[in-house]
Amino acid sequence: MNAAIDAERDESAEMHRQYAVRQAELRRVPSWDLDAAKIVRSTRTLHTPFLDDTPMDISKPPSFRLRDFRTPRLRKCTFDLDTVDWTRARLLGCGADGTVYRVRFRGEHDKGPFYALKLFWDAEPINTVTSYFGPQRECQNAALLPMIRASIDQANAVAAAAASTPEFIKSTAPTESTAPTAPPMFVPNTKSHYDA
Repeated sequence: MNAAIDAERDESAEMHRQYAVRQAELRRVPSWDLDAAKIVRSTRTLHTPFLDDTPMDISKPPSFRLRDFRTPRLRKCTFDLDTVDWTRARLLGCGADGTVYRVRFRGEHDKGPFYALKLFWDAEPINTVTSYFGPQRECQNAALLPMIRASIDQANAVAAAAASTPEFIKSTAPTESTAPTAPPMFVPNTKSHYDA
């Protein structure tokens, strides 16, 4: 038991050493001359909001308009972080942005599943042009997944409704040339990437 704790402590110390090395590399001034457009783009990206105070609710899918895809925002998690059961937490891995633990929440989620909880090294964005803010990228990627799922569900519902349309309505439906364009559909079981 003590050997496992010592091994985890050594692994944690190595992660912190790697973090310090990464921070020193990020603070180093690049040797190349950056153009003004790249500086403006990276500064604008760092100051783009990526969190939403709306509670994450499975019964209410997120909005998936085009402007929502341009600036995805992660909705607020309904779990209380103070109820994380750290006695049963297990380190899953670490990377350049932080560490991931397998955790379970005490209380109403006590018998529930385990969750992956990522703790980031950086709490504030580093204002360098050559770096990115890890939590911002992770939150935007996590916000995109439910939006994609909601848009696929809507497309499936439209396809199911079209398949169950009575024949007399289908005969009066607009032709392909006059019908409004539909969003692209995913084609399952494709033979090549050209078919997809």
